[in-house]
Amino acid sequence: MKRVLFIWMSVCFGIISNAQNCKELFISEYLEGSSYNKAIEIFNPDLTDKDLSKYAVMLFSNGNTTASKTFVLEGTLAAGETYIIAHSRAGDALKLLADSLNDVVNFNGDDAIAIGLY
Repeated sequence: MKRVLFIWMSVCFGIISNAQNCKELFISEYLEGSSYNKAIEIFNPDLTDKDLSKYAVMLFSNGNTTASKTFVLEGTLAAGETYIIAHSRAGDALKLLADSLNDVVNFNGDDAIAIGLY
């Protein structure tokens, strides 16, 4: 039993220590509501602010390996903060939460969305 507990603690410690080393932006949440009520949240896990103009969000529609839409971000994302992109035709309540409005978040079940350096 002690050996199993030791292995479990080692795995947990490894996951936690790796998560603390994350410095790149990542999509921390996505919302796929009815119609155009779609959004993503981008998180900055680093201890420093990020220049968003170095990043783009890409939509890969219908399983394609080439992006069908690309949205180059603007501004700065502070350390530990989030940035929300909502569809430009989303409902008013969702638009109020958004930092940007763009159709790049027009995804459904067979689409992939990614963020990367631009």
